[in-house]
Amino acid sequence: HGQLAPGRYRVEPAAGDPQVVELGPGEERELLLQPPPPARDGALVVRVIDEVGAPVPDAQVSAQLPDRVLSARADAGGVAELRLPSAALSEPLTVSGRAPERVAVPSVAAPGAREVELVLARRAALELVVSPAQALEVAVFRGEASLARARTDAQGRLRLADLPAGEVRVVIETPQGVEVERALSLPTGAPVQIPLERE
Repeated sequence: HGQLAPGRYRVEPAAGDPQVVELGPGEERELLLQPPPPARDGALVVRVIDEVGAPVPDAQVSAQLPDRVLSARADAGGVAELRLPSAALSEPLTVSGRAPERVAVPSVAAPGAREVELVLARRAALELVVSPAQALEVAVFRGEASLARARTDAQGRLRLADLPAGEVRVVIETPQGVEVERALSLPTGAPVQIPLERE
């Protein structure tokens, strides 16, 4: 070790809290630096509900971590528990069969648990029948946001599942570059069939 002039020194270890030491003339001091405890996993309790607040039982909830995916199945009350690292989760939580849902996930610090509510929007399916039958590009919008893009088959048919329920705008582009647009409201449950006559 080297010699230090008398005075006050601040010692900052690579891990752990800094310490302030005061040295007198010719004085030697020995410091015991304690590393911080390793990060522990904490509990994230996810309550899965639908738009009216009813629990969604048996929902498979997953969280994408940098090195792995954690999953848990909700109980009859729509509650699933994930063991997550102490850092906040930046990726959206996902439920099997649904589009990813982004919720604000607080930092999970052991031993306390954190709770979040995951509201699943109602979903609907859309069936299109284009006549005369041909393969055409189809886009579905809500406002200016694109929800889906696909192509009808050779029979002019297209089925899109897992779209959000509510008002949407369907735009079909013909080979001549003409856009045929229809506004409709998607219900949940049975798919909606809309014959579109090409103009």
